[in-house]
Amino acid sequence: MSKKRKLWSIYLAVPFGIAVIVCLITNYALDRAFTWSLIAIGGCIFACLLLQILINGEKYRLLLLYAAICILTIPYLYLIEMVSNLYLSDPVYWVSGFGAPISIFWLAVLGILVLIRTLAHANVWMMAGLFVLTFYIGEKYTNFKVDELVGTNQSWRLSEHYPVIYFGTAAVFIFIGIVLAAVRYVKGSAVE
Repeated sequence: MSKKRKLWSIYLAVPFGIAVIVCLITNYALDRAFTWSLIAIGGCIFACLLLQILINGEKYRLLLLYAAICILTIPYLYLIEMVSNLYLSDPVYWVSGFGAPISIFWLAVLGILVLIRTLAHANVWMMAGLFVLTFYIGEKYTNFKVDELVGTNQSWRLSEHYPVIYFGTAAVFIFIGIVLAAVRYVKGSAVE
């Protein structure tokens, strides 16, 4: 690790350390216990770790960043659930049936998009179009899980009321991506 990266690591770790100490002191001063500060500490550790990966991950930093997010998201949600249930007389266990499935779905979508980008060498416009299409599916799935948790079927869905926003935007992005890919291919063939 270079000296510059080591300095950046330290510079970024110091504010997180200060935030952790302030949260612990404040939480203990107000409640005489460590409760809500655990959520703040978990968030600080999560964010600091991700920044450290971005700084020090070198060639594989994005892959390491994605792996860290995949590994840490669900435990962090369980931490939030545990701490929030300390304040409720009737605890609500929402991570297993709601938070984890939605998180896993979105992490899988992100992973699939990155895999498509890597294997197909798709340009940014095509990827934006694919992201809009997957966001359409993701919005439907997320709202389904919300309705399942709440016990109603009343969540407002942009995908049902205005699907043209998704499909129109995706079509424009994909069209621009195809045109730019074709132009690049024609220029590359003309050079040879």
